[in-house]
Order: sequence, then C-alpha cells, then structure tokens
Amino acid sequence: MTAEVSVMNTIGVALAADSAVTIGRGTKIYNSANKLFALSKYHPIGIMIYGNAGFMRMPWETIIKVYRNLIGPKSFNKVSEYGEQFVQFLKDNKYEEISSKEIEEKYTLNMLSEEVLDLFEFILERVKSKVNEDPEVKEDELFKYGDSLLERILNDLEEEEFIADFNDSDLRIILKEYDERLDEIICNTFENFVFSDSMVTNVKYIIVSSALKRFHSYTGVVIAGFGENELYPSLVSYQIEGRLNGKLKYSRENETKIGLTNTASIIPFAQSDMVHTFIRGVDPDIESLTFSYLEELFKKLPDALTDKLEGHLKTSQSEMVKSNLVEALKTIYDDFEEVLNEYKEDFFTTPILSIVNSLPKEELADMAEALVNLTSFKRKVSSSIESVGGPIDVAVITKGDGFVWIKRKHYFDTDKNQQFHQKYFWRDNYEPTSFREEC
Repeated sequence: MTAEVSVMNTIGVALAADSAVTIGRGTKIYNSANKLFALSKYHPIGIMIYGNAGFMRMPWETIIKVYRNLIGPKSFNKVSEYGEQFVQFLKDNKYEEISSKEIEEKYTLNMLSEEVLDLFEFILERVKSKVNEDPEVKEDELFKYGDSLLERILNDLEEEEFIADFNDSDLRIILKEYDERLDEIICNTFENFVFSDSMVTNVKYIIVSSALKRFHSYTGVVIAGFGENELYPSLVSYQIEGRLNGKLKYSRENETKIGLTNTASIIPFAQSDMVHTFIRGVDPDIESLTFSYLEELFKKLPDALTDKLEGHLKTSQSEMVKSNLVEALKTIYDDFEEVLNEYKEDFFTTPILSIVNSLPKEELADMAEALVNLTSFKRKVSSSIESVGGPIDVAVITKGDGFVWIKRKHYFDTDKNQQFHQKYFWRDNYEPTSFREEC
C-alpha cells in the first residue's frame, strides 16, 4: 500500500509519496519504489501513482517516462487535458508489451482467476459461519445456502452500472471467449463445492460482471500542476486497472481546482486515515462505527420501548407511539450528524485550510511530507504490516518555477552519473543542454 498527499493553495501544489511497495499478498515489503514523477520535462505538471505498481504487468515508471518522452515539449491548456491525453495514450498506444492480444489474454485470465478465488473465499467463510452456528446442519442445506448467496451477489451486480466504456456486449463476448477456461478455473478452485450447472453459470456471470463493474487490483493515478491557461493549480485523479475486450478499464475519480472560492486543499490518497483524522479531528473508523452503532440502536429502540409498554397501550396506540418514535429518532440522528459535521468543519478543517491558504512553497512541501510521515509512523507503532514507509519523495509545482524536487531518493550516486543529467533534455535533432536538473 501507499500514503500520498497533495497540498494546494494559490501559489502551487506540493506532492509527497512514500516508498513502500508490497509484493504478492502482503508477504514482502520493499522501501524503494518510485511513485512520484514529473509528467513533462518542460511544463509544471506532475504525476503520482498508488496501488498496483504495474499496468498489464508493465511498471508504471516505464510507461510514464515513455509517455513523457512522447509528448516532449507539448503542453495542454488544463490539467484535466493532461489527464485525458494520458488515458488516451493507454488506450491507443501500439506497444506490443502492453497492448497485444496475448498480453491482454494473460491479464484477463489472471484477473478472472483472482476473482474466482476471492469469491470462493467469501462463500467458504459464510458457509463456515453457518456451520459454527449450527454444527448439525446438513450438507444439502449448505449447498442451497451457497447457491442463495451466489444469487444475491448476482442480483446486486445486475443493479450496478458498467465501468466507463463497457456494456452488456462486452459481458457476453468475454463469457463466450473464456467459457471453457472459466469452467476449468471454477472447477479447480471450488472443487467439490459446486455441483449444479446453475451454480457454475452464476459464478461465471458474477466473475465477469464484477470485472466489468468493479475495481479490484487497480492503480490510482494522480495528475497535478498547471495547464497552459491555468494560473492556479488543479488536480485530477483516476482509477486504472487494465485492458479487457480491447478496452481500457478506468474511471475518473476526482478533480479539484484552486480558485477564488476554493483557495486551499489537502487531498490524501491510498491509506488516508491519519490525514483525515488530522483534518477532521476524528478517526474515520471511529466515526463510521459511531454512526453505524447509533443507526442500529435507533432501529431497535422503538420496538424495545413499545414492548415494555405492552399491556398499557392499545394496538393502535402502540403503532402510533412506534411511528412517532421512529420519526423522532431519525430527527435526533440527523441533528447529531449535522452538529458533528459543523464542529469538525469549524474547529478543524476550516482553521487548517486557512493556514494552508497562506503557506509559502517551502511550507507546502513540509506539510505534505509531515502528513505522509504521520501515516508511516502510525503503521510503524501498530500491529499491522508497515505498508507505508521508506524515504518520502516531495516535489513542489508552481507556475513560474515548474516541477521542483524538494526531496528525492536515487538508486545511484548522481555525482558519478553525469550523463543522467545531460540526457534529461535530449530530444530528436537537439543536442543535450547544460541544464543540471533531474528527471
């Protein structure tokens, strides 16, 4: 996992990213990954990645630098256009290593296999819970229970929208093209758990529908800086996963613009709990637990109270009392939520953003780094895996100075590799410049 932060005001934007990368299913962590890059050598625009470290098994670092060399000195009017052009590059590029049918097929099969395994583990966990509740439950009842779970999952998926450019046609094509291989994957994963053809069919529809409607092992892509016609910074982010049926699986997630009405912003990505706690004054998990508990409590309270009054009220009176209690408790719940949100806004978010609004460039960078460090320290002193850590890369982007590294790790000694600096501004038919800036 990752912790990344963008801190913006009218002067510019600071980007900070840790260096931890998790290999496999959390079995190995290295603290040497590069997640923050200049998207252009010539213009004030940067890019961060989090989540999956590769696209179609190709490292994002390679893809970003290939794209950067491809666009050269070309600029776009808005940051959102940089985002659109980068996505278009992923859709249209002709590099065999990420766009060939063979690579797409391997990616699709690997993704479908992961989906089948996740579904099996989910079903198995529910079945084990049912056995724990009733150790004498019969085997045929367990299969019926598993079948009903699959039907509910499928019904939920049918209500969801397809991602971006996908539709029912893609669903039918993938089901047909990978039908036999899906049979093999399901058989190997579920083994003797699935007996009926209807269950196998449901599993197939669930797997392919989920692949086209939900994100799983995706990469978050954050692009921030200044477009040619922008005097204030802005940011746009995407979720990008891979290619299915010749189409890119992606969605545009967030766009934030600094302007006269929105003069400061702090946006965390990936593991964002500590940043949200800092900005809002309450841990997101505790807040969620509080509201969930109150919601459940308020649902049970009307029945509990009317049961206590049983024998003292007529049936019609009992129903009226219950109805009034439901309405009153909903009002109390809504009022509590509103008061808490106002308190967070007035005593935490607004004061912090008012300070961010006036921070100079150096302080923007310090704040972004400190917020990533906060998440890293939390992981270090907790029992969870230290999935945030290592050196923190920090860059500041301003309209006048462009993309400037404040802190950056290297896997080599830059003093011994002067050609690294000299190559940075090489272009076709141009000699290398004397600039000593880093890529």
